Amino acid sequence: MLLRVVIAWFTEPMKLRLALALAPLCLLTCKAGAVGEIIEPDKPAAGEAMGELSCDLEQERAEPLSVDWPSADRTDLEVAMRDGLVVVAYDCERLRVLDSCRVHGGYSFAGVSRKEEMVQITGQGELHANLPVGKVKLSAVIDRGSTIDIALVTVGKHRTPAYQVTQAELEGDCAGATHFVKSALVGAFAMGTGTRGHVGTVAEVFKIGEIGGSSSSEHQSLDRDGDLQACAASNPSDPSPPAQCQSLLRVELVALREQAEQGGGGGQTAQATPLDQVCPNGFVREGAKCSAVASASGFRCDPKDQAQCEAQCGAGNFESCHNLAYQVRRDDRPRSEELFGRACDAGVTDSCAALAYMVDWKTQPERGATLLQRACDGGDGVACRALGRPLLDEQPFGHDPARAIQLLARAMELGDRYASGVLAWEYLANRRHDDARDVLDRDCGQGNGQACSLLGGLLSRCEDGRAPGMVPRDVATCEKFPKPDTVGATVAFERACRDGFVGACVNAGKRYADGRGVTQDVPRAVELLELGCPKGRGACEELGRRYEHGDGVPKDLERAYATYNAACQHNQKTECWHAARVAGVLGHDTDRRARLEQGCEKNSKQACDELTVALEKEGKTDAAKAIYQDVCERMRNEVYCKAYVRLGGELEPGFKPFSRRKDARPDDF
Repeated sequence: MLLRVVIAWFTEPMKLRLALALAPLCLLTCKAGAVGEIIEPDKPAAGEAMGELSCDLEQERAEPLSVDWPSADRTDLEVAMRDGLVVVAYDCERLRVLDSCRVHGGYSFAGVSRKEEMVQITGQGELHANLPVGKVKLSAVIDRGSTIDIALVTVGKHRTPAYQVTQAELEGDCAGATHFVKSALVGAFAMGTGTRGHVGTVAEVFKIGEIGGSSSSEHQSLDRDGDLQACAASNPSDPSPPAQCQSLLRVELVALREQAEQGGGGGQTAQATPLDQVCPNGFVREGAKCSAVASASGFRCDPKDQAQCEAQCGAGNFESCHNLAYQVRRDDRPRSEELFGRACDAGVTDSCAALAYMVDWKTQPERGATLLQRACDGGDGVACRALGRPLLDEQPFGHDPARAIQLLARAMELGDRYASGVLAWEYLANRRHDDARDVLDRDCGQGNGQACSLLGGLLSRCEDGRAPGMVPRDVATCEKFPKPDTVGATVAFERACRDGFVGACVNAGKRYADGRGVTQDVPRAVELLELGCPKGRGACEELGRRYEHGDGVPKDLERAYATYNAACQHNQKTECWHAARVAGVLGHDTDRRARLEQGCEKNSKQACDELTVALEKEGKTDAAKAIYQDVCERMRNEVYCKAYVRLGGELEPGFKPFSRRKDARPDDF
């Protein structure tokens, strides 16, 4: 039976209310043979007890160090990550791995540029904030006046492309589930006692671990996992960490959502982002540890506090320089570039990527490519994609498809949600259909809704003799594609929809309503359509139609109007027209006119047709004429140009309107 680690450790944006002045973090472990059972650590001696923590309901992330966990617990968590997304129950005092709770997803490993860091714990506050599992056992070290020195060597990370998980996606015994494990840093560490005022090197602390201590009683080994020489042989391109350099060092937890964030998780455009606070209240990030604000000599600033960022950047904290560069990037671009450059040179990976996005790739292609490669090697998946995608073309970095594919594959391993789509398009363009499917299938299987959406499009491509949503270059006919997979397409569209890719919801809903590859399930279809409405194009139209006509649901015109109107307010023109229709049936004339006006403004032909007719009947010919003129001049629609002339308008000499295409959709001019 797996041992389970119980964690309580906090990061921004969690706001913790402390019962006492210090900000302790409690991390508990479960005994072998009792998976998920919470076991309290040994109670501290009288006078050492810390106040319990209470968590703000807005908490979202935690990033605990795991170097003070028993080695068996670290191993068990790694094994659990191989079986799917790890779900936990987390209340800021403890965390239970829910062994019987399942959710779709998985993890990939990606190597990163080797990074060596030293952490020195100097007081009880820092001990509680950074090493909550071992705080009782290790507190005696601090009481004797010694420090706890920790050497960290990071060589890679396990990461999932899933950026959100909802409560509705959980299956099995998931009582109390609150978070999932987003990623874990791996490498090696050594921990020993040290001396105040002197921070040893990574090599020195590992050496003490090898011999169990030094000739001086001031330096004793406390724990160690991994081999420094093995880590030195690592490479960012390695498919797995070295055998003696794969201990879990730090775990990132992300809170479950009640509902999927529609289209969230960041867009395809690469852009700079600030470094957020990741420590409990009263503590700040200083290097690789959380330090009390009063004792920190140079720390990561609050990205919203420019004055603090100025001060901390001036004090030599390069993460603060990054945040300062982010703050001034619009008002003082030269200074922003200089600050990003300093931080990049100091090893802040995010700054290398941020600076690359500011560089003009057309005039400085070599500099842009170099910065992107540094960020990619440092573990930035978006930077890997930003470099790989242009290499598929001639400009700006030159044409190198082989390298592009390697970079895009690495971006996938680092959890970038859009790399698999770019790679699949490239494979399709070169008629490597099985490779395209494998790439999307793998990323979809790890929880990437973007990949699931594309996979659904690929697998349903030729069901009706056409290719919905995917038109890769120089591939035009169904005969050039694999046989459709009706079942796989329906499953993929549903996964994409539930992950917040709302454009897939209308496909998923219709397929369940029609029973394509699955048992017909209208209630499930309605549920999926509701997930896609109002932002998912077509979802509200299909859902509103069902409420309007009682198709699989009780007929409800008021609900039909509300559904159509919701999409209308999200710039979906045809739904404005449908909302106007239903409002007319309900006798809501004011709403009907408002929706017609909105639809016409959004270029709904049906809305403009009805609105102009109504305006002319009401004698408001000037208003009708203005609409005719606007559509005529912008879209050269022949019918509207004639109506404009009929009402006294004049066309510019040589102006030639066009007849409407025969295959135009009803709501298009």
